[in-house]
Amino acid sequence: MQEKQKTIPKAEERLAREKIIRSKFYKIMAIALAFASLFVIFHINQKLSNGNPYHVLENPLRIFVLLFPLVPSLILAMLSKKNKAEAVEVLEPHCETMSASELQALKDDA
Repeated sequence: MQEKQKTIPKAEERLAREKIIRSKFYKIMAIALAFASLFVIFHINQKLSNGNPYHVLENPLRIFVLLFPLVPSLILAMLSKKNKAEAVEVLEPHCETMSASELQALKDDA
């Protein structure tokens, strides 16, 4: 006798798929913004330093000014992690029907 294989309800599968796609989009955008922020940080550093490599020691608040462009990429990275965790939470009750590699791949990224 064959065991009936439980399937994931379509609504939950669609919700999990949307969360995973959104998570990957946020992750890609976070990486892109981080690279763009590096150029902005370099430009701000050049304007503030005036040839003095120790300009940060003169005013430690400049560290925050230099790191501020990274805030959007950090927010997107946190959103990516949150969406991935929500997708795992939706799929976890159905984990007995998933293969071990699929389950491990979901949990690794969360």
